[in-house]
Amino acid sequence: MIRWSRRLAAAALAVVGLTALQPVAPAQAASASGFYASNVVDGGQVDANNSTYVYAPDLIYFGNKYYYFACVGKSGDYIQVKSATTLAGLNGAAFKTVLQPEGGETHTCDPSVVRGDNGTWYLHYSNTPNGSTGAGVASSPTIDGTYTKISRNLLGRYTGLTAGQYGRGQTSVAQGSDGQWYMAFTNQIEPYERNSIVVLRSPDPSFANTRTEVARINPGLIGGWSAHLTFDLQNNRFVFTVPNGNNEVGLAMFDTSFNYIGRETLPMPAGAGTPGEGQALLKNAAGRVLTNTPSAPGHLVVAGATVGTRAGYPATVTGPNQYRRYAVNPIGPVPLVEAYGGGVHVAGWSFDPNDRSASLQTHVYISRTDGSGQEGTNLGPTAVDRPDVNSSQGTTGLHGFDSIVPTSLRGTVQVCIAAINIGSGDNTWFGCQNVNITG
Repeated sequence: MIRWSRRLAAAALAVVGLTALQPVAPAQAASASGFYASNVVDGGQVDANNSTYVYAPDLIYFGNKYYYFACVGKSGDYIQVKSATTLAGLNGAAFKTVLQPEGGETHTCDPSVVRGDNGTWYLHYSNTPNGSTGAGVASSPTIDGTYTKISRNLLGRYTGLTAGQYGRGQTSVAQGSDGQWYMAFTNQIEPYERNSIVVLRSPDPSFANTRTEVARINPGLIGGWSAHLTFDLQNNRFVFTVPNGNNEVGLAMFDTSFNYIGRETLPMPAGAGTPGEGQALLKNAAGRVLTNTPSAPGHLVVAGATVGTRAGYPATVTGPNQYRRYAVNPIGPVPLVEAYGGGVHVAGWSFDPNDRSASLQTHVYISRTDGSGQEGTNLGPTAVDRPDVNSSQGTTGLHGFDSIVPTSLRGTVQVCIAAINIGSGDNTWFGCQNVNITG
């Protein structure tokens, strides 16, 4: 962590110029927690799921359309897709089959669809030939065309497994910042290997020709199985999406070497169903997270099945399929706050994922610990160059602040700092800290 000098703070104060603010009631905690600091906005229905089941989706925005791939119950599991120019329009669109069981397969499920650099689309899927779960891959010249299978045995077959073991499947694929493709899959083949989420890397999006294992992850770090992998290019990290069993969806973040960063939980909108098996973040054709599309400008979008009650099928795959939108709020660490003469020295950084080049306003509120005597100050747009932030967060421009805020208050005071939102979302409060002013 960089320790900001008082000399720099004084210089920043002279440049910024401080503006008084009207009193407010600062939030003691941030308006939302986690890396994306996302507030639920609303949601809608993707499919009513009126017969059998629809679940384990992949949601892609490409060519001015939203595409929703899912595992649909027909004669076994078929992979079908529907598309519309808006998220809301998906509910009225019809599914069409793009992949179905053949050649000894009884099911084809868990679609993960990406577009290679050559323009070919690849559909990764799980299958169950002869009762054991495996993985396959198919290709098509168009995103919603019929897919031709390249391999029905991509990850091997295992017999004699310990009771209750799944096998190898639930593959999902995304392209990293290095241009390589990464596949994550459920690996439950005890007694041969310990259960884990395995990650492979390949220059080939089909993974049918060459691949290298790069990580084995304890599913407890992710939050469970049925995890959907995407890559957040703007923040240079991998994101797993998984229902966490508490009427929420969990996001687990890992760096480019698959070291664990942290988790965030996304609550459901009012009236939404409980998330079922398989939840997916909206992505582009390379499997990268999208937060700015026509139906969701400045929003994360998560979609998937909800829990239902249809007899004869698992509850986790029989409810309506729904999407949820989450406004993305400003991001930043807890700032440095310390007494300085007759004021308070504050320093830190922030940015808004809605515009990673924009400098945000920073508001500072100083009051007695009971909230009385509050004095509010606008530091103005962030104006301190932070190359470390631009490098680690994929931002451009000036995102640091470093100022001394004068106050008439003395003794122990409470200092609360907020980054002011732009676009969709809400302001982010970095909490409140107490300092003792004696000058």
